[in-house]
Amino acid sequence: MEDYGNVKYVTDAWNEAQLIFECCGVYGYEDYQETSWFESSPLAYPVTCCKIVNYKSATPVDPEKCYEMENVDWAGKYMNTRGCINQFQSWVHDNVYILGGVSIGVACLQLFGMIFAICLCRNIGDDD
Repeated sequence: MEDYGNVKYVTDAWNEAQLIFECCGVYGYEDYQETSWFESSPLAYPVTCCKIVNYKSATPVDPEKCYEMENVDWAGKYMNTRGCINQFQSWVHDNVYILGGVSIGVACLQLFGMIFAICLCRNIGDDD
């Protein structure tokens, strides 16, 4: 988070994660108040923390209401209030069987590759 706004790939990665997981910061939008980006920006948090209409252009549903934090009643409607760590944990929990299946599939491919390599090594030079 501390490199947000200073290092392009860090900024791009955080923006992409916030768009995909519909989250803001690690634990919440307050995380941005501890960055150098916050000191140089007129905004309290990046536009990718707002609820988005168009993913490609990162167009907020209502930018004014997204940044008007005094009215907490509608904050969740116009802004992603959950931190990315919580959203990522929820995503992993929801997709644990898919992740497990892919992991087992990759492990089986590696095992078959090792068996094939061992058989190939044992048969090298057996031209009888």
